[in-house]
Amino acid sequence: FPSHDNEWQLDLNPTFAGLLFSWFLGSASTTGPVDGTYTHIWQFRTTGDTVGKSFTVHEAQGTALGRVYAGVQLREITITSDTEGMAMVTTAGIAESQASNDVARIASLAYPAINSYTFANARVYLTPSGGSEAEVLSDSFEIVLNNGLDEARYKVGSAKTRQLQVNAGTTGSLKINCDAEKIFKDNADIYKNYSACIVTGK
Repeated sequence: FPSHDNEWQLDLNPTFAGLLFSWFLGSASTTGPVDGTYTHIWQFRTTGDTVGKSFTVHEAQGTALGRVYAGVQLREITITSDTEGMAMVTTAGIAESQASNDVARIASLAYPAINSYTFANARVYLTPSGGSEAEVLSDSFEIVLNNGLDEARYKVGSAKTRQLQVNAGTTGSLKINCDAEKIFKDNADIYKNYSACIVTGK
């Protein structure tokens, strides 16, 4: 089968988050531990770069056999969270190929013993230019990151993609649903910039 667009929605388990970002952006630089905490920093690639990470997905519904998507690369991830449940991540990208034969689905998938629901309890902090950081009580948020991968990189005589390259500017957006406090309007009127920090696991 030729290349295949794909989109999956998954719970953002804390033990899966680092792997997801490695697939999406490549390897991280890591420092620490400081006070028992490691810091992992990923950087967006520039035009002409490759992400250098691909993976294989087995997709099955119910008791059906699974389909195998090989050489999957991601162009976009969307992280959402609200007051009703787990933090979710939706991935969008392309697979180099889809296997023509179905395979038996995996029997189980286990994560290390980490309280995933606690990880979903995110806090949002905003810092206006010239001001101090403050927690903002919010109902939901959405983070969208796009690494600018060019998905139309085919070669003559082949139905498969080759190593994808970044061919557009990387983009990111943050949407927060919170109470309409007067301070937000006042800051908007004088064109104040905000920096945002979202903390999970508190």
